[in-house]
Amino acid sequence: MLIGWAQVCRSKVREEEAIRRLAVYSHSPPDLRCNAIVTNLDTFHDAFGVREGDALYRRARRHRVAGDRLVAGVDAPGHPTA
Repeated sequence: MLIGWAQVCRSKVREEEAIRRLAVYSHSPPDLRCNAIVTNLDTFHDAFGVREGDALYRRARRHRVAGDRLVAGVDAPGHPTA
């Protein structure tokens, strides 16, 4: 699931084109669209061994997948409210 999502979101554009797209497109840039979503999932952190101090580590409220459904608002391990 996670690799497929990254493949769907990948793109390669020159810096000038990326800046132009920010001005005219309603969607966020592909790297942000991909990374901002998956860093909210415990599954992502577990699958890729993301730990505190890593660039894509998200400490605050993450979500987990239970079977085929998303369970929202689960506090991350080690979070003060966990």
